[in-house]
Amino acid sequence: MLRDSTLGGVLDLSLVFLGYAYLRFYDQRITELEKEVNATTEPAAAVKRTAEAWRSMAPVLEPSRYPMVLMAEMTQLMPPSGIVIRQFETRGSDIELRGESRDAQLAHQFLEDLQKHRILGRYSWSMPQPSVREKTASFRIQGKLK
Repeated sequence: MLRDSTLGGVLDLSLVFLGYAYLRFYDQRITELEKEVNATTEPAAAVKRTAEAWRSMAPVLEPSRYPMVLMAEMTQLMPPSGIVIRQFETRGSDIELRGESRDAQLAHQFLEDLQKHRILGRYSWSMPQPSVREKTASFRIQGKLK
């Protein structure tokens, strides 16, 4: 019985030692990983800043987002008569267009054409109800890059 209890005590001590060694090993591993993370934090932040800078420059670098290209594509969609663009403005990834049309139906047709266009279709277009005065309908169309 003494031999069994001694063997059990040795077994218990060896399990405690193995548990301690296991915890010590993972404690050192955690310390090493924290050092690696701290070493890569600054370069990772620099990469994120660079990516944000390139993303903000996308309108300048992407020819299909140049304001003159967008305006040219819009004027190609316009019917030969019936629509006049009074104001065209781009702000980053937003476009605002104000104009007049012969009637509200023509303005809605122009909006549908914008939505179906290969380049301009990348924008989410919206238009409040055009205001009709005398023989013309004034409209405002807004587009946000999807």
